[in-house]
Amino acid sequence: MFANETHMQARLLDMRGLHDWAGKFVEPFVALQGSKPFPGRFKDGSAIYHGVRVDKAHDYTHSGYNLNHGWTLWTLSEHFLFTRDEQWLKQKLPSMKRARTGSSRNERPPPSSRKTARKCGSTACCQPGNWKITKSGSTGTQ
Repeated sequence: MFANETHMQARLLDMRGLHDWAGKFVEPFVALQGSKPFPGRFKDGSAIYHGVRVDKAHDYTHSGYNLNHGWTLWTLSEHFLFTRDEQWLKQKLPSMKRARTGSSRNERPPPSSRKTARKCGSTACCQPGNWKITKSGSTGTQ
């Protein structure tokens, strides 16, 4: 499962008023929170919305898609905004808080900016504002 694609469908269901179905789409990410290690600089993945691993034989996590965590948090928040279901929020809020605080606390320190600058030649190339779309559709520095 890819969280972003699953959550886009859940959002569309919420927009159509099919809130029960939307909740069922996001439930596996909450129920299986931390079931699979998260790729990146994390020491502990127990709070991360990434894996949908039921057991060794039933692992529905596809690749190391680092967007899963953010998409899941966003979708859970939006689901509440669509439904205003306080009982649902009370059930999910401990998991959401754990995900919010756990993801930032467990990061290992990033490499120094000096190392990053050496990798790409200049810190300027790493700034989002310095990228553009060319006629061929590829990206490059300005």
